[in-house]
Amino acid sequence: MAGLSLTGCHQSTVYSRYEHIDDDGWERNDSLFFDLPAIQWDGRYATLLQLRTENAYPYQSLVVWVEQTVWPSGRYCHYAVNCRLTDDKGRVTGKGVGYHSYQFPIDTLTLQTGDSLHICVTHHMRREFIPGVADVGISLSALHQYAGK
Repeated sequence: MAGLSLTGCHQSTVYSRYEHIDDDGWERNDSLFFDLPAIQWDGRYATLLQLRTENAYPYQSLVVWVEQTVWPSGRYCHYAVNCRLTDDKGRVTGKGVGYHSYQFPIDTLTLQTGDSLHICVTHHMRREFIPGVADVGISLSALHQYAGK
C-alpha cells in the first residue's frame, strides 16, 4: 500500500550560507545570489534571512528586498523584509558583542523532491551605500519532511 510517512524533522537546517559584504559598505546594486541545491524530500520549508552587523551600523533597521524562484516550476515571489535591529529604546537586539547576528523569516514553502531555489538579496534603503553590514545569509530549514512511497 502506497503512503507517506513523516520522517520526524522539526526545524532542521538543510542549507545555510553567508556572503561577506565589502568593508566599504553594501551598495544598492550589489546583489547577493544564493543557489540552493535540489531538495531531497518533499515537505514544508522555511526560508530565513540571516544578518551580521558591526557595532558601527548606524540605523535601527534595514530593509532588504528578497527575490525567490523555485526551479523547475519557475514559481517566483518577492518580499520586502524589514529587519528591526534595535528595540524601542535603541538597544541592539542581535546576539554577539562586536558583531550582532539576526534571523528574519522570509517565507514558508512546500517543495517537492528535486526542487531547487535561486534567491537574490539586495538592500532597499535610501542611501546608496550602507555601512556596518558584515554578512548576509540565507538559511533553509525543514519544518516537515515526507518520505516517498
